[in-house]
Amino acid sequence: RDLTLTGIAPDEDSRARALDIAGAVDGVRVASDRTSLLQEEKPYRLTIEKTAQGVTLSGFVPNDTARANIIALLTGMLPGIALSDQMKLARGAPDDLLVLTGYGLVAFPRFSTGVLEITDRSLAIRGQALDPEDHELALAAVASIPASAGKVSAVEIAPAAVTGAYGWSASRGPDGVVLQGYAPDAATRAAILAAARARLPGVAIEDRMRFGTGVPDGVDWKPAAEGALSILSDLAEGTAAVSGRVLNLEGQAVAGEAFRRIQQSLSERLPGGVTLGTADIGAARGQALEWSARREGDVLTLSGSLPSEEARDRLLAAAGLKFGTLSIDDAQEIAAGAPEGLEAAALAALQALSRL
Repeated sequence: RDLTLTGIAPDEDSRARALDIAGAVDGVRVASDRTSLLQEEKPYRLTIEKTAQGVTLSGFVPNDTARANIIALLTGMLPGIALSDQMKLARGAPDDLLVLTGYGLVAFPRFSTGVLEITDRSLAIRGQALDPEDHELALAAVASIPASAGKVSAVEIAPAAVTGAYGWSASRGPDGVVLQGYAPDAATRAAILAAARARLPGVAIEDRMRFGTGVPDGVDWKPAAEGALSILSDLAEGTAAVSGRVLNLEGQAVAGEAFRRIQQSLSERLPGGVTLGTADIGAARGQALEWSARREGDVLTLSGSLPSEEARDRLLAAAGLKFGTLSIDDAQEIAAGAPEGLEAAALAALQALSRL
């Protein structure tokens, strides 16, 4: 009629309840306790790692009910994924271990690979985003974890690799400037945004940039974007876009002086290792354009704005015929918005000047 109880209890309360149950069985005279307690872990750790092969769970859980609940949580988030359960039983778990695990896993569906490490009530979340959009969603999910759910001690979410051309653009319109495309990291994104605000004071800046890896070899993304913004600041409207290693520009200059600054910038080596692709830049609509010819000694200087390269060629040819051996200094620029008849007026001016 004597009963001896052996086994491993998850905690003191469970062991006491087991002894009470055994002692209350009809016919039992004495219930002897030879049970032991699970080993205690301090600090208490649980690790969940997602790889290309599936998810591995390691560390400790307080009992098999907690184990089943955590596995059910994972399979609900990542249906069909392969699971390797290497968790062991141990005492010392925080009372809200399952809640902590749920919050720690909020970004896991957005990861191609990742790790959640729970140490007591502290969460460390690391991962690689599936794509640029998932990177933003993963950051937002982690940021939404309430302080009551434990301490988020570390967050490292690497941007996804960009497929196709790695690009960035800044577009200026009546409502302000929109920044779009990719930045390789938070520091570069913040620097580009700060440069936009510094170069365009008082202009509304909308940041639609996303994180993504894949900056082309030989390109320094921050100075490349800042150089594009410097040109954009001289545009009344338009777009400066970097695609791979190429800078493309289109728009209307604020004024003649701004147009000349843009031309000077484009004649020099562009910052960040990019090269110039297309540059369709005209004078701002409604801006007055000027043209002049000046003869001083043996030099004829032509300056101002013309509507096309063809007009420039015709004027240079006319100047060569009318001024013979004089040296011609061509400082003429091409700009949109020239008034009708400008070329004819310039030819008439050259004819008059040739008689002086």
